[in-house]
Amino acid sequence: MRKLKLIMKKSTKTLLFMHIVCAAILFTTSVHAQFSGGIRAGANLSTEQYPGFTMQNAILGYGGGFARYQVSQIAFQLEANYSAEGGNLKDAFNGHINKYRETYINVPLFIQGRFALGEYIEFGAQYGFLQSSTYNYNNTGTVNTKGYYKSNNFSLGGGAGYEFQKGSVKGLGINIRFMQGLTAISSSGTGDIKTSTFSLGLSQKF
Repeated sequence: MRKLKLIMKKSTKTLLFMHIVCAAILFTTSVHAQFSGGIRAGANLSTEQYPGFTMQNAILGYGGGFARYQVSQIAFQLEANYSAEGGNLKDAFNGHINKYRETYINVPLFIQGRFALGEYIEFGAQYGFLQSSTYNYNNTGTVNTKGYYKSNNFSLGGGAGYEFQKGSVKGLGINIRFMQGLTAISSSGTGDIKTSTFSLGLSQKF
């Protein structure tokens, strides 16, 4: 017990030190830093990885907003997006389609490397909060399946994009991104199901 308390005490000191360092960095670079925000929306090419089955992609949508903190060529972008995800499973015997759909409020944090002409690359992590989950067999009716899915989904990914720097389209951007889910989203023990989403969209910085 004493050893555990010592470990926790050291961990607390380490976290406090890291917060102080981060605060110092933000303070010393604030003169040259830029805060901005905007909106973003686009299409998801989404699927689910289900062991033993081959899922087809579903074209769905997303939309939300972002806040960006940029220092020189490095930016940190925090987002909140409403995202429709899922996949289609084709019945091998009759060709009927099983449609699996989930909606999430996704909160990603990305580190971006931004360049002078407006192009950028990004890598980061995303935490998703499940809002709904449904199943539809061959368009015969939608069934609520939220109780069979976990309430969260953690993903890692990256992307690239371009943001116009001049003229009437200044602040308009185009972005491609791939996110790989690491969470087994099923809570019913039906398999190690994970999400996979490729997205293409537009953004507008204000």
